[in-house]
Amino acid sequence: MSGAKPLTPLELVGLGTDFEVLANYAQNGGYRNVGSNSLRLGIDSIRVTPLKSTIEKILTQTGWNKKEVQSHSKISAHAKRKKATKEITSAFYIITHTGFKNILLETPHALNQSSNYKKYNLTIFGLTQPKNSLSSATIEELQRLLKRLEVIEIDICLDSTNALNLEGLRAFGALDTHFTTAYLNNPKNLTYITKLCYYDKQAKDDLKKSLYRLELTCKTRGKVGALFIPTDEIVEILNKIKATHDR
Repeated sequence: MSGAKPLTPLELVGLGTDFEVLANYAQNGGYRNVGSNSLRLGIDSIRVTPLKSTIEKILTQTGWNKKEVQSHSKISAHAKRKKATKEITSAFYIITHTGFKNILLETPHALNQSSNYKKYNLTIFGLTQPKNSLSSATIEELQRLLKRLEVIEIDICLDSTNALNLEGLRAFGALDTHFTTAYLNNPKNLTYITKLCYYDKQAKDDLKKSLYRLELTCKTRGKVGALFIPTDEIVEILNKIKATHDR
């Protein structure tokens, strides 16, 4: 890949073409307050459940560092909750040679309880950020990692410079709200999308310009290059948002 155009997170998992179709649909759908250049689709997180032996081998071969999540980190509260409920016994960052450390490795409680279950929870997060785009060197490192793992879940993000009317999302269930965040677990009538989360990203990340993000947690399965995304369900969500704008 040296000298070539860096891959985007979408291309990294082989979904660039699928997202072009969705992006065209979203940008040409006539959404009020969502102009042709104001809505962006991407991938923010990728989740896998790798074997313990696979992770140990990867760390040995790459020489990447593993550092325990500290109490002052941004995701410490997330890890602390899981430890309290005994979902996990430990949480670590994996840090690549380029310094990328948005790779969270969690040790499930069951890993220490049963010899029949030897899988970690691994999440690569923060892949689509307006402040910091991934370098080509980091993309190469993530590509080498993902080639050896099976993806089970991805978070698709829809970023808009204008606030979205969420009334249409109530068709999938009652939204829970917390400050500038609204979310819905296990939305009705959707098979592959298991969570909706909408928030003011400018407020959360202290951005200079307004940005609103809708994240869709989607079930998938397979190696990179052979994944699927629930296009029909994403279109249904876009249509619900559009319908409330058009009233």
